[in-house]
Amino acid sequence: MAKKNKGDGDPLGKLLVEGVQTKVDTANAVFAAAVLVGGLVLATAALLLRWHVAVPIIAGVLVLGGVGFLVKAMTRQPILFQLRKGGVVYVSGHREVELEWGEVRHATVQMVTDNPLLSFTGVNDAGAYVTRRADNLPFRLNIRGEAGESITITSHLLPPNTGRKVLEKLTAAVGVQNIDFELFGVLPQWSEDD
Repeated sequence: MAKKNKGDGDPLGKLLVEGVQTKVDTANAVFAAAVLVGGLVLATAALLLRWHVAVPIIAGVLVLGGVGFLVKAMTRQPILFQLRKGGVVYVSGHREVELEWGEVRHATVQMVTDNPLLSFTGVNDAGAYVTRRADNLPFRLNIRGEAGESITITSHLLPPNTGRKVLEKLTAAVGVQNIDFELFGVLPQWSEDD
């Protein structure tokens, strides 16, 4: 693990990039609230208008589903990812991983591209392509340590326009020979009308 330095700061050095996933999933919370309100409105209308027995049952299912989604949205585990001068820190739930750059054995960066030629080995330099586009295209990063530790994040966890900085620092710190850059081509769906 990380060694203590002589200063008062963090043993892994200066913070370069910090990505945080909050405890509350806002999108799911809004969806849950909409389902819950819809179920309550339907249940109230069913009771006031004395609708058939099936309508209050459907409303009850909506209310229970809304409560379930709300509980799920409110209990998401917060995630913290920090890129520091001397390594990386990852905290999720009850798991904390700190890796100095010297402890990183291997990393894999995966990106989806709509250019099918880039998914063939040797056509282009995948590392340069992924790094240049990391601020604009989503990617998944997996960092593995010498003792078997593993950190996996998606670029959605990072602040806007910091993906390239993360990949450049990772490449400089652990060496391009220890990083696999993988591109996956996604071809458009053909329709019957084409």
